[in-house]
Amino acid sequence: MKISLGLLASAMGNRSRSEEDLATILYAHSMIRSAPLTESYSKSLRSVGSFSLDTLRALDAERGALDAADIAAIARNMTDPHSTGNERAVCASEYPDFDGRCNHESNAGQPMNHYGRILPAEYCGRSGAPRCSSAGSALPNPRDLSLYLKGIANQKVNDKTTHFLNIAGHLNKFITHTLVQTPDRSSSGRCSCAFSEHCVNWNVSDDPVFAGVNCMFITRSAVTVIDQDGEVVPEQLNQLTGTIQAGNIYGFSELHARALRLPGSPFLETQDHTHGIYIPSTAQIDAKDSEFRQFTRRFRLPGGLNERNYQPMFSGDNRVLENPILGSWHILYHRLHNLIAQEIIDADSSLDMDFVFNEARKFNIAIMQKMVYEEMVPALFGSSLDKFDNGSLRASDSPIDQSKDRTGPVIFNEFAAAAFRYGHSQQPQTIVTKDIRYREQSVDPVEENFFDPHVLIQQGPGAICRGAATLQGLATGPAFGDSVLHNLFKPATGDFGIDLFAINIARGRDHGLAPHQKYLKEFQNDPECRNLYNGWGGMRPEWNRMVREQYRNKAEDVDLYIGLLMEEHIAGASIGPTGLCIIGKQFKTLKTQDRWFYENREFWNNDAKFEQVKKLDLATIMCLAFGDTDKVPDMPFIADGFRLDGKTRKMVSCSGLRNRLDLSDQYGEPETTTEEPTEPPTEPPTEPPTEPPTEPPTEPPTEPPTDAPTDAPTDAPTKRPDEEPICDFDPEERIVDCSNRKFDSFSLELMAQRLHITHAYPVDVRVHGGVERRQVKSDAVRTIIFSGNPGLKNSDKATFFRAMREFHFCRTLDIRNTNLNISKAEIRTSLTQIKQSFV
Repeated sequence: MKISLGLLASAMGNRSRSEEDLATILYAHSMIRSAPLTESYSKSLRSVGSFSLDTLRALDAERGALDAADIAAIARNMTDPHSTGNERAVCASEYPDFDGRCNHESNAGQPMNHYGRILPAEYCGRSGAPRCSSAGSALPNPRDLSLYLKGIANQKVNDKTTHFLNIAGHLNKFITHTLVQTPDRSSSGRCSCAFSEHCVNWNVSDDPVFAGVNCMFITRSAVTVIDQDGEVVPEQLNQLTGTIQAGNIYGFSELHARALRLPGSPFLETQDHTHGIYIPSTAQIDAKDSEFRQFTRRFRLPGGLNERNYQPMFSGDNRVLENPILGSWHILYHRLHNLIAQEIIDADSSLDMDFVFNEARKFNIAIMQKMVYEEMVPALFGSSLDKFDNGSLRASDSPIDQSKDRTGPVIFNEFAAAAFRYGHSQQPQTIVTKDIRYREQSVDPVEENFFDPHVLIQQGPGAICRGAATLQGLATGPAFGDSVLHNLFKPATGDFGIDLFAINIARGRDHGLAPHQKYLKEFQNDPECRNLYNGWGGMRPEWNRMVREQYRNKAEDVDLYIGLLMEEHIAGASIGPTGLCIIGKQFKTLKTQDRWFYENREFWNNDAKFEQVKKLDLATIMCLAFGDTDKVPDMPFIADGFRLDGKTRKMVSCSGLRNRLDLSDQYGEPETTTEEPTEPPTEPPTEPPTEPPTEPPTEPPTEPPTDAPTDAPTDAPTKRPDEEPICDFDPEERIVDCSNRKFDSFSLELMAQRLHITHAYPVDVRVHGGVERRQVKSDAVRTIIFSGNPGLKNSDKATFFRAMREFHFCRTLDIRNTNLNISKAEIRTSLTQIKQSFV
């Protein structure tokens, strides 16, 4: 959505709205449409866009005969910057390329591929004008439709899923931002209330909210041209790879990933904040290399939204700060990469740093995909998951062989421009944060937090995610909340923003999406989808009235997006059958056609890594990434009381989840490790006790315990466990003081074993003028002092981290005057619970 400032006045009536406010809105909207591309891809976009529009104009003028196959081949070559061979790299066999090359021989899975279609496009004329009615007349005004439906449709609370899953900017948007980003036409920028082939506009001069504005508009999407049954047809372009390969975290090119990576290490760049490590600022990235500014310039925040002038943050996708929960998702997976990298180094510090980075990225991709297919998709479909294609979206317990006849991944236009936007209707009015005990911490209007990182910085990603995982938004339907119906991208000094519902309606027409009734008819006989319609309640009660009063009584003209929102939900699901069919087809395609899908046997070089990923659900990675979180809902996407697959959700302690990430078997020396216990310890306390519990010492066993942890060496020490150094404990300050105790490799291993088995450690406590030997529970400790132990060497680093991870609520660590050689950055990434360290 673009406009030149010189033409602002033509879109405004009495100019009661400042040019700065309108410029802010337009900049924000154009920002979400402009991916941080490399120069080669940007050039490809400009070339194919210009060529395609010239071709379509020739069609419209009927000048000469155009061979569809030849025209499509020319356009296809333009969208591949590697087609000349100058930049073509050798395909890696172990890891996915950042830009998706080598996913498929057809170049499917690369940026600048066009969208696919389930049903053929329906434009108004050969040149690709936005869809019109079946009679060739204009369709209803998008803003009139959104206001009309707001007036006649009832809003209901979502009783199935939480904010964390559905609403605009949460998981749906986070996953969308690794799949799709449709560019605007680069030759435009001159939208106004007058007609333009580059724009779709609608009148709002009598609008009850948008006072002083004559019209609103979108810039049309950039297109290429394809051969459709011998006809030249426009098709929109995707700037991203169209795969779930965490491009929103790492970027979509080798150069972008290099900008994000900490030089000489396997870690991603970070910056320190009160609430832990955050993704880096654009200033940090610019300081590394001026070449990276081709990416960072796309992350500049609109001043009218970011009124406190916070530094923009840099990630793989430039929409990272579109709202606070989206930013929290980025921080979660950013931290998770560094945690996994540290875990691999802990298992074998001699590994090559490039290898560690690539392995951590691969794990991160698999964890993201698993979350989508084993938590997000089941939450959306509910008890109707098996109705789609006989349950083909269900997870597999073991790696599967991918078909050799796959055609490569593709994103359906119906998915990107309609079906997966269902969550926009679930947007509530507020963002709520919660503290470590899940008490309400802050409440902020959604409309004040678009592209404004203030809540993210002040409250922290953990508090934001705790709030989102325990609150419910609106149920999917045709009545949007005011935060996006009137106030999307509302500037700090403005009275209103823009209408997201109207934009979605207009965008579907811009893309030539066929009307809703054609999909409904098609899918009722579709072998993958027909079972979704069994027992379906049909359209909402307001349907007939809307068709009569808005669409001239022609149901065949109703826009796909409106039709999807007007369907009654099927049993247990969050939307109706037609939307579920489109979404199901999309995720089936990604599952079966993406070379780098986590269940694909060729994704892994051993099954143990696959089994490790299967242990890591969203609850676990929340505990791993958010050190200030002590307990989480075991099904963060599911609302309280809603039953999914026979289970309702409950709160679980992070203490029992954090040890699920253990890569010592995958990367450690196999001859020096024993088998991992199959079950974690019984559930420890969900919160640190208010008084540090201590117990009298028990008689230690005379032999080493038989159920030693996996990372205990097979030649483990056979000395009595009480021969390790005894530390002092201050019950009031909850400090364990192990300084100057002559710790060495042997005694540190004993400490790690005891903590893993008993969750306690022997300490001396001063009482009544004397000293008493007790056992302090690891969850009671807030500070650990290890200074003055030169016997601890760098080779003990992995064991030290293993021992320290048992102190789940420890916040301060002192390791000065040791030979561990551990940096603060390593502590932040490996021991996420530690907030202050002395090295």
